[in-house]
Amino acid sequence: MEGNLEQWMTLSDEEKRSTLPSVFKWLKERKIERNEGLAETLLQYPTEITPFIFELFESEKIELDLKKWMLENVICKLPFFVKIALEEQLQKMAQFPTDEERKRKLHEVAQNVLDGFI
Repeated sequence: MEGNLEQWMTLSDEEKRSTLPSVFKWLKERKIERNEGLAETLLQYPTEITPFIFELFESEKIELDLKKWMLENVICKLPFFVKIALEEQLQKMAQFPTDEERKRKLHEVAQNVLDGFI
């Protein structure tokens, strides 16, 4: 099933939940398309995807495209209780972006997400 988003979308709720780590790996490796359908499906598992989001923000690797996609399509639509858990990472990105984050305007996207719930 590796990288086959269509097949993953047909799985049961429990099967999707158990394979979320693989989906995040595929996202990082660009083995699946980042689209609205995937974002909507991920949003069905806010608690389960939170560790991935923390890992993404804390990663030493520069995964700016994935960070931006997550900010614009997933994080901004998460329930309030999850956004609050991510507030520190969002504040850091908004107020103290790396040079690369600033070039890609991730600090502005992060601030928009913050403005949407603070």
